[in-house]
This record gives sequence, structure tokens and C-alpha cells, in this order.
Amino acid sequence: MIEALNWIKLNIDKENTILVLHEAMYNWARIVARDINSIRIKEIELSSQIRENIEKILIRLSEENMKNGKKVYTIW
Repeated sequence: MIEALNWIKLNIDKENTILVLHEAMYNWARIVARDINSIRIKEIELSSQIRENIEKILIRLSEENMKNGKKVYTIW
């Protein structure tokens, strides 16, 4: 995970990239790659029977950000 965050930190356009992260990865990303925009997905949203499916959330977030010219990465 740290290697992935280091790679992202060194190889992406920070202005035009967003990370979509599981909450377990989010704090690590805030330490290692703090200058990169990120969205945290909470665990409770993953397993809830009444909330939107996580696959749909990730696809929606990715599509919204890509339409705005952003590249989307996820570390799960």
C-alpha cells in the first residue's frame, strides 16, 4: 500500500487526479500523499443492505470526476 501511494505521489498530475480510497487506506494516504485530492469510502457503506452498492458509488464518482477532466485512481 505504501509503495502504491509513493508511486502515485511521484507519477500523477496532482491538480487533475483524485484518489477513491477505502477508509482503512485513507489515513495512510493523508500521511504519505497528503497533497493529492481524495475521497474516503466508509466500511459501513460497503456492507449496508439499504445503501447504494459500492460498485455503483465507485463508478459514479469515477464518471463524475472524469467528466471534469480528472484521472481517478483507487487503492483498495
